[in-house]
Amino acid sequence: MYMIVLKVNQTRRRKLEDPGPGCDYSLAQQFQVKENYRALKLAKNLLIVVLCAMSVPCALLILLVIGVIPSFKMLFIHIMENSIYLNPIIICTVLMFSSNTWRDEYLKLIPGWKRIRKVRLIVVRPRSQIAHQASTVGPDEGLIYFEQLNKSWQ
Repeated sequence: MYMIVLKVNQTRRRKLEDPGPGCDYSLAQQFQVKENYRALKLAKNLLIVVLCAMSVPCALLILLVIGVIPSFKMLFIHIMENSIYLNPIIICTVLMFSSNTWRDEYLKLIPGWKRIRKVRLIVVRPRSQIAHQASTVGPDEGLIYFEQLNKSWQ
């Protein structure tokens, strides 16, 4: 189910990023597609971390029960207990770093992070000449949204 919803949202997001003749999403639909994409990205990160956090103690427990390395039994017990107790810290960190704005704010708090930071490229697409010549002021997005909402209620 997750994969189906992810595929549908990826295709709709690609249509939003590269508007063509068949792309006429309303403002509410555009917002919903963007929010769904963010939620699915968060769910993917959370799923990966939770599965890893569950598999480490389970693997250590299996190693303890089988008795693969009997001389390190106390070390494995210590690692297993600590991995169980440290799961919330790891999961909360992943949740906080999944949001771009939160990640940027937390990274600003790390001393010396500005020196390590990567250079980002921003892609700017030129406007079409026809739309630019027609009017210099674009239509109000809120007005378009309410007109579409009014048409849907009629």
